[in-house]
Amino acid sequence: MESVDMLATGLVQEGDAILIRCDKVYKPATVEKRRSVTINKQKVLLDDLIGQKYCTMLNLHNNKLTPLDVLPASIKVADDATTSRDNRHISDDCSSQLLSQSDILTMRSSGVAGEQIVENVIKNSASFDERTEFSQEKYVKRKQRKHVTMVTIFRPTTRLLCQMYHARGPSRICQLRMDTISQMITMANVRASNKMVVMETCQGLLLGAALERMGGDGLLVHLFTGDLPVRKALDYYGNTLSEQDRTILLEYPLRRIMSLKEESSQSEQVINDDAEDASTSSSDDEPPVKRVAKTTKGVVNDDGKEAMRLHRQLEREKRYAVAKGHLQQGDFDGLIIATPHHPMPITMATIDLLAPSRPFVVYHQFIEPLVMTYQSLKQSGKVFNLQLSETVLRYYQVGVVMWC
Repeated sequence: MESVDMLATGLVQEGDAILIRCDKVYKPATVEKRRSVTINKQKVLLDDLIGQKYCTMLNLHNNKLTPLDVLPASIKVADDATTSRDNRHISDDCSSQLLSQSDILTMRSSGVAGEQIVENVIKNSASFDERTEFSQEKYVKRKQRKHVTMVTIFRPTTRLLCQMYHARGPSRICQLRMDTISQMITMANVRASNKMVVMETCQGLLLGAALERMGGDGLLVHLFTGDLPVRKALDYYGNTLSEQDRTILLEYPLRRIMSLKEESSQSEQVINDDAEDASTSSSDDEPPVKRVAKTTKGVVNDDGKEAMRLHRQLEREKRYAVAKGHLQQGDFDGLIIATPHHPMPITMATIDLLAPSRPFVVYHQFIEPLVMTYQSLKQSGKVFNLQLSETVLRYYQVGVVMWC
């Protein structure tokens, strides 16, 4: 887990990818001038964030973000070193507050800033001066959480993105928690200079965690379902992942894995291009470049959109060809599978990509598919030291802690 010092290093610059937290809800954004985002039903320009420190608390009022003072300047805090105050005679029955709830609601409706409301509440509290310094700070923070819309700016990390997806919808990341991600990354031996295969449909969150761990050294092949990889979480990382970190990432369609294994088994036949492979397969299994070459003959498009689409597909095929060479070579150092689909056929199709005695991790949000996968792997005789475990997160409330 990241320390606050590491998250708070540096200032917010134009072009940075950030996470905006408001009421335990995270919102991703890219800092650009004259660009606005909606926070708590208020449209805010991101120009106010440029030059601010990360992890700084900001006050949102009248579509403006300003730094939030921990304690209003007009409020004098007690000094416990010079006074002998304590909280033994303070009772929490609201009798010491001179302002009524209707007075506070009237100030809110009239557009009074939240900090001004907090200051008025403190001034009209008869017991505030009797509190200790620590109790006064707690009192002020409690009133600020109630009356002030506080916004905090963070650098995107795997932990914060995981919290963001859990608040939005955990099903998008297959109900993954941060402790589960940590166990998967550790058990799969993800580290620098390793060759890894990751098959995930978790918005790219596992890919980002693996790229963070590898630090731009090694190789990471993403096996994806469908026509294009869905990696929205990687965009949210922004400049947290450098260009060097992203250069080790390749992608390859999962549906071509079986044909890839058939090609590698025919050692005496050398295949120079994808057209020869298409002659022995059905039209549905043809590579996209061959299909595009068939369907776009004689097509003229004045606006050039078809040419741009062809260019993008050709660039993707070039990346697929690079990933295909690594997959045919095999000898990968680790495998991670996390998908809502049944993991058994995916595991059996990709387990041969690993080098001998290399670890792999299969995750599913339900245990029944994992039991079937466990039984299939046991019967295959290809693996040893196979374990089936369930991660359970328990929250413990710590009572009194005595520091020695």
